[in-house]
Amino acid sequence: PVRLSLEYAACKLRDVDLGPWLAAGSPVARIVQAHRLAQRTRGDEAGRWAAKLAFVRELRGAGLGWEDSARVMRVVHGLLALPRELEVELWRKVKREEEAMHETMRSPYETVVWEDGREEGRQEGLQEGRCAAARELLLGILTTRFGPCDAATTQAIEALSDGSELMRLAQLAMKVQSMADFRRDLCGGGSLATPR
Repeated sequence: PVRLSLEYAACKLRDVDLGPWLAAGSPVARIVQAHRLAQRTRGDEAGRWAAKLAFVRELRGAGLGWEDSARVMRVVHGLLALPRELEVELWRKVKREEEAMHETMRSPYETVVWEDGREEGRQEGLQEGRCAAARELLLGILTTRFGPCDAATTQAIEALSDGSELMRLAQLAMKVQSMADFRRDLCGGGSLATPR
């Protein structure tokens, strides 16, 4: 009889150097990082709160796209679960920090999306690229703050091609308290029909 034997190298995730993976923007490395934080803060609510806040701050500046960031945070919420009152306190703090930061500086991503680049000789494709990035930014803000958008809202946003209007909507999405408020203001601004 013929026998086949396979051998695999094994390693423990806790022994892996995450530095290069984090620097490369790997979402999986971020999840492993969160898992290590969860192990280290088991039974320590104050320590977990501080660790989760630091993780969120780091993730915001890591350069991941909105979609990857939202996916990572969905997993991290489970790994770094906190009692409801602490979770609410943490996200209020994150929101205050983001609002303060937005008042004083724009992120590199926003700069790419919103900088006035209409100088002579620019190709038409650049404008469409900006609008596509602006739509992604807007949908990312809404998804991060309120969860996935319904199909009608997503389709209506995808149909927009005015960069100034998309900028207004992104700013609106960062300020409103709920998706319902966002839709209500949209109806008032005339940008989108109310989703059914």
